[in-house]
Amino acid sequence: MLNIHAPSTGWALTGIFALFIAGASVTPKLLLMPEATETLEALGWSADDTLMIGSIELACLVLYL
Repeated sequence: MLNIHAPSTGWALTGIFALFIAGASVTPKLLLMPEATETLEALGWSADDTLMIGSIELACLVLYL
């Protein structure tokens, strides 16, 4: 038995995940928000690497979609 709602459910979940990652992770890094740089510095990364990490995350998100 084939569920006709499965493809649309998959697309919806993918969209929700992509919006969450874009809003909660990529955007703060690309806008160089203090919360993003402070968190990365606490993890041992330089604040100068924030933009690069955000760009890599954005590229991975685009490839995911």
